Amino acid sequence: PVYIRQIDVFLGEVNNYLKDYNATIAQAIDFARFEDRYSGWVETAVLSSVSYVSSFTMSLINFLIGIVISIYLLKDKEVFARMFKRLLYALLPVGTAKTTIDIFQEMDYIFKRYIIGKSLDCLIIGVLAVIGLLIIGGPYALLLGVIVGVLNFIPYVGPLLRMIPAFIITYFYDPFTAVLVLLFIFLLQQFDGLWLGPKILGDSVGITPFWVITSIIIGGSLFGLVGMFVSVPITAMIQVVLSRLIDYRLNRKNLNELL
Repeated sequence: PVYIRQIDVFLGEVNNYLKDYNATIAQAIDFARFEDRYSGWVETAVLSSVSYVSSFTMSLINFLIGIVISIYLLKDKEVFARMFKRLLYALLPVGTAKTTIDIFQEMDYIFKRYIIGKSLDCLIIGVLAVIGLLIIGGPYALLLGVIVGVLNFIPYVGPLLRMIPAFIITYFYDPFTAVLVLLFIFLLQQFDGLWLGPKILGDSVGITPFWVITSIIIGGSLFGLVGMFVSVPITAMIQVVLSRLIDYRLNRKNLNELL
């Protein structure tokens, strides 16, 4: 936290310096080749650059701090789990506490299965991409295959991102081959999005491909990229909770064996 505050203060001082001494900066740069109307644009560009650098620096620092905190959480996860378990048994009836713990354990299992399933999906797509690029005869097949597999973790946006570098790199090699690569990656994405991905994720988290696709669409429309990534495990968790609730209500009515 001390370093974060120091960096924040330093970037604020730089920003104020550029505001106060903009005239000095303008003199240091040769503006003889510019018209007067460009001076405001240059000032805005410089200040915007400083703002972006400051924002990026703070985001990077927060990301690194998040990694450190995550390591400590993983290291002491048994301690936190025991504390949570003791708290539930202390505050709730024994049956309710046991049911709550069972639900959280099942959610944890589903989320792990989702990560494993998504990783398997990306691995298969990456291998297929390498094989296809080798057959087409495109350059850097292994490198582009790795890029395709890694970016497959990002729903919807990932396919577009992996098409761009593959097309650009291949275009400098041969324009016709670049078109073939673009078409191949597009078809590979359709195969992954319409069959392979829902099939693997559905089998991993225990929900049908229909709910996989539907949850991704709803999660993306509501929460953007993050929503698309976590929508499938969240849907599976909701299914677990609803299933437990329905079973409980049916048992109370003695209808569980009939339905």
